[in-house]
Amino acid sequence: MKDSRIFDAEISAFFHSYLTFPKQDYNTFGTLTQQALRDAVHVLLTNRVFSSKEEMKSEALKDFGVILPNEIFIG
Repeated sequence: MKDSRIFDAEISAFFHSYLTFPKQDYNTFGTLTQQALRDAVHVLLTNRVFSSKEEMKSEALKDFGVILPNEIFIG
């Protein structure tokens, strides 16, 4: 099982491939905060970069080998 910081870094890398984030969106480990991840999901779905959460999850798995957690798709 991957260390949670590596997992968080891989999730952050996926979103960095689509968006740029301000300094305040990072935690002390240099990865995106949960709120920044939720905001990124919202932006990518609203702007139709992905047609669904399933498509986004599939792309993250295919391109970055990471499974996006369901909690970032809430709110």
